Amino acid sequence: GRYLPKNLKDLVGIDETDTKNIGRHFWSWLNKQKWRKMLPRPFPVEVVLKDERREVPNYLGTWHLHLPGDLIHSMYTYDVDLFRDRWLG
Repeated sequence: GRYLPKNLKDLVGIDETDTKNIGRHFWSWLNKQKWRKMLPRPFPVEVVLKDERREVPNYLGTWHLHLPGDLIHSMYTYDVDLFRDRWLG
């Protein structure tokens, strides 16, 4: 939370003196944004870091990614006019 760039803190309206709640305020603001409805469900990927020096790979967990094709498709199904404006000019 405290690592958010200043311009993002200004956009969200975060009080930088309230350092304990910066992350909470950011996620609260983010979840209220209408464009979040446009996003597809993230694609889960199991991430493993392999190192030739170690026998056992380091499991980093499941990361959730938005695939470019899914983002484009979800924008089209959410709002065709927005899609045409952004992608077709």
